[in-house]
Amino acid sequence: MRCWEASTGLFIEDSPGLFWIFGALFVFVGAVFVLGPLGLATTAADVSLAMRIVIFLFGTIAVGVGRWVWKRSPLSRVHVNVTDRYVLVTRWGLTGREEIRVDFADVHGLELESDTDSEGDPVFRPLVRLRSSATVLLSLLHVHDRTQVERVIHEVALRIGCA
Repeated sequence: MRCWEASTGLFIEDSPGLFWIFGALFVFVGAVFVLGPLGLATTAADVSLAMRIVIFLFGTIAVGVGRWVWKRSPLSRVHVNVTDRYVLVTRWGLTGREEIRVDFADVHGLELESDTDSEGDPVFRPLVRLRSSATVLLSLLHVHDRTQVERVIHEVALRIGCA
């Protein structure tokens, strides 16, 4: 996550580039396995029909995993507009663009969400708790660096006025 100051307020952006590359790897390799039994491989006719179906299914699963990784890791940009007193979370990803606008008056506080990754190590991400008890995630990506996420929460809380 990186932060920068602008004339209208604070911007925060996460960087899901490695997730996108990881997803692309699954899609590319999976596509080769899907297209191979369909005639891309010149020796496809030498392989039994059952084996071609298995290869095709594994390729389809790999393409699905790649798309799943892409869908779960959109780019998030948060604009804390101090002038007009709102937080705008914009996400771009495989499913398109989504915007969530939260007025400062609706914010109850900012929190650090913690979880564990697949290896059991702690991961974190910032969220906004609304007065209605709903939450808005500032990033969908989990980060291992707790200090970095706490710094983001502190910077946003300073501008909203709930520090």
